[in-house]
Formats: sequence, structure tokens, C-alpha cells
Amino acid sequence: MCVLTAVSGRQAVHRRVHDHHHPHPFPFAHHAHITGAFTYLVLCLSTAAAALLIGGLARYVADARRERYTEGARSATHTLVSTARLFAVPVLVLAGLAGLAYLVGSNR
Repeated sequence: MCVLTAVSGRQAVHRRVHDHHHPHPFPFAHHAHITGAFTYLVLCLSTAAAALLIGGLARYVADARRERYTEGARSATHTLVSTARLFAVPVLVLAGLAGLAYLVGSNR
């Protein structure tokens, strides 16, 4: 979703920049709301941030209370947190870039 939002935002910004002689009748913010890009942007940002926060909390709890969890449970927690981080960090970066494109495009 975040990649689609970033591509759609990049295309809209590209059109806005290169169409000086034939400007679009609607501003970029209006285009983003019509296509639903803003909803995807908020969804990507909140999901990625929640995955990073919950993953960090799970790793902290597993490390802080070693006597409650087996080595297998701690290892599984670390593996799941690493996998979540692997996906969440790029999504968070792309959503941030899409948000930046949204802000830049809506101020024109």
C-alpha cells in the first residue's frame, strides 16, 4: 500500500511540476483525497510505528524476565521482532517520503 501511495504521489508531483503551461484544475491535496492516498499513508505510518513499538516491547519483556521464558520462546520472539523490523522500517521510510510528497505537493 505504501509503495502504491508513493508512486501515485510521485506521479502527481511530477505532473504538477512539468505542467506549468497546463496546470491541473485540482490541487494535489484534493487528488490525494480523491484517490484515497491519504488514508493509505496514515494506515502505513500507524501500522509500521505500531509494529516497531510492539516488537520492541516484546523483546524488552523477553529479555527482562529471562526466568519466565524458555530459550526457545526468547529466540522465537527475537526472530519475529527482527522480521517485523525488516518490513516495518522500509514501510515507515516510504510512508514518510509519501507524506513529505503530500505536504510539498499540497502547498503548491
